[in-house]
Amino acid sequence: AVSVSPYKSGLVDIVFAGNGSLPEDFFAFPTLIGHGTMVKLLVALIVPHIVGALYHQFSLKDRLFRRIWFGKTDVSPSSGTTGTRRCDGRSRSW
Repeated sequence: AVSVSPYKSGLVDIVFAGNGSLPEDFFAFPTLIGHGTMVKLLVALIVPHIVGALYHQFSLKDRLFRRIWFGKTDVSPSSGTTGTRRCDGRSRSW
């Protein structure tokens, strides 16, 4: 069985004391496979979101960043709308 704990595997002694040796092949550890899979999944989700946001901002020019950026909104239930009136006078319907 492969030990996952850095204390049981002696990794602390290898890194901080210089005693011992590292394995020849890290692909034998299941955690490396899990981490590699998660990295690929996150990259596959994050990169298209960034590309899409930049496409909306610079190609479509629909002010996506302005609409989603931090800022004050004035929620006034007396306005008779179901949306939110922003401080710049524009309103947004939900």
